[in-house]
Amino acid sequence: MKSPSPPELDIRGLELLRNVSGYDVKIEGDTVEITFVTDVKGEEKTIRIRGIVDGDKVKLNEAQVINGEVRNMSLDELKLWVDYINEVLETWSTY
Repeated sequence: MKSPSPPELDIRGLELLRNVSGYDVKIEGDTVEITFVTDVKGEEKTIRIRGIVDGDKVKLNEAQVINGEVRNMSLDELKLWVDYINEVLETWSTY
């Protein structure tokens, strides 16, 4: 059975996220790190997502929740977030 491919964020999403309060986007060479704070059930948690630029996409390859300790996230947990960002970009590009 083939393992699922990692989630891919449209490269334009990095610029979008840079302009959203609370998001920090760092790019070094072809490596990308996106960090943001979210509130889960009244508890702040930092989410750190890493990926590699591949053409017009960022292939996400690592995600972590940081809340005093670091917990690796399944990349499947990012699918909804990635789909949302990509959908926003598609909507904006039609204007």
